Amino acid sequence: MHPQRMTPFGATLQYGRLLPAVLLCASVLLLLAVLALPWWQLLLVLVGWLLALVYLLRQSGRLAAPLQAFRVDARGQMTVQQRTGDWLPVHLLPASTALIWLVALQLADEAGRRYQLLVWRGAVDAEVHRALRVYVQWSRDRAAPLPDPS
Repeated sequence: MHPQRMTPFGATLQYGRLLPAVLLCASVLLLLAVLALPWWQLLLVLVGWLLALVYLLRQSGRLAAPLQAFRVDARGQMTVQQRTGDWLPVHLLPASTALIWLVALQLADEAGRRYQLLVWRGAVDAEVHRALRVYVQWSRDRAAPLPDPS
């Protein structure tokens, strides 16, 4: 039996417009929501917001991200490019999510180290984003247990 073949795809993450727009809207809403707080609570919320912002930007391929590109070969094997330029084979974990605007990849390498990669729609070509969404859904369906016939 031959394994299924697929069209290889991949991309290097770029700066899109969607992530900054989402962050700006969320920041304005947060600012409006916390204006009534006492100064010390406002300071705590702002520090937490800044930490979350740095984390999100890092996982989205900005701010010295650990992963900068990805590719999937014809056999469905995914590899990611690290900051050093090395390509690392990884497998998709079941917690990966594919939405219309965002694909959140939860990955693990052969040594068991886990990685996260957020791929916003504007960060890659539209066809690559669609192929990545299909790949995540296909991988999740392939890993799902078959129903019990009894």
